[in-house]
Amino acid sequence: MFIELFKRGGFVTLICGLMALGFACLAQDARTTAQALADHGQTAIATVMDKERETTRRSSGSGSRHQTQTSYTVTYLFEVDSEIQRVEVGVPEEVYDAVRVGEQAEIRYLPEEPTAVEVFPGQMASGGTAMAVVAGVLALAAVLAAGIAVILTKRARLGAQPA
Repeated sequence: MFIELFKRGGFVTLICGLMALGFACLAQDARTTAQALADHGQTAIATVMDKERETTRRSSGSGSRHQTQTSYTVTYLFEVDSEIQRVEVGVPEEVYDAVRVGEQAEIRYLPEEPTAVEVFPGQMASGGTAMAVVAGVLALAAVLAAGIAVILTKRARLGAQPA
């Protein structure tokens, strides 16, 4: 029965469930970091060393429609305990457009993990919320796939019984 269940949607359930678990772990990690930044994060003046914009283009479906997605990364350099830290941070387009290479900006970092930074208040918390939403959607997909797999397996077993 387990193999039949797996064939009829259990595989989708497993994949969606594992992905939901992964995103839930990432969301929890981001929320923990956000809380630590709020509790005991330190501020530093960082220098903007580099800005990078990357646009990816994907075709959607079988047609000629293309979707583009642009990600923005800013590289900051700052000093913690006489050590230079270099961090690349994914930022929204507004932050990317507002900073210039060579200028200074205030960031918040964790003293125990200086590479954990946020360049605007709530950045880490909002990332955790987004990952939690994705985890929830994937968990819902896993539950739906499991329900469909059970129904299809029951139907197949009833159809296979002799009259």
